[in-house]
Amino acid sequence: KGFCVLKYSKSIFVTTDIENSQNISQLKDELDHLRENYSNLSVGKAKLQEEKENLTSVITKLRKHFPVDWYCNVSNQSTLEEDCRPCPWGWELFSTKCYYFSTDTLSWNDSRTACRKQGADLVIINNRTEQEFISSHTQGCEYWMGMTDVAVEGTWIWVDGTQLTEGYWSAGEPYSCENEDCLATTLGVNDVKNWNNIKCESSVLWICEGSSLPLSP
Repeated sequence: KGFCVLKYSKSIFVTTDIENSQNISQLKDELDHLRENYSNLSVGKAKLQEEKENLTSVITKLRKHFPVDWYCNVSNQSTLEEDCRPCPWGWELFSTKCYYFSTDTLSWNDSRTACRKQGADLVIINNRTEQEFISSHTQGCEYWMGMTDVAVEGTWIWVDGTQLTEGYWSAGEPYSCENEDCLATTLGVNDVKNWNNIKCESSVLWICEGSSLPLSP
């Protein structure tokens, strides 16, 4: 009988040791799993921090090109709710671009400077549809556009550095006259073909073209 009790007690100890070993092994596995999760979380945190810094950089750059005050206006003073639009206030949206038709006159160089201060440039015509839009607004008045042949007489270059491929010149234009090196719409001509070359020092109206701000519907 005493032998049976001893044998039973020994069996209990062996069973307990096995269970403890299993528990320790399980705890080690759980610890390894926790360490792996912690490592993954650390990597994920670092990636999120990097993405945050990248987004902050993008937002900063966007604000330089798209100052919020140009596109948004406080519509409710009590809640400070803002009414935002794809173009700066006073500009017109056409396709994906914004256009500003000035009410004052400047030389070609000064008008370009005025456009660039607003994150834009003098207008470049890319197709007939855009030219039709522009001519419908100029209404026979002279407006500067973004093209000259200052560098080489007769070679017309847009302000983005590209060369003219399709023009909308008025009859008899461009007239090869000394110092008439800048493009403007023709005074008194209310037609799609309304381009004219005049002296860059002339003081006329001007048209700016800039990117529109993408807004969610």
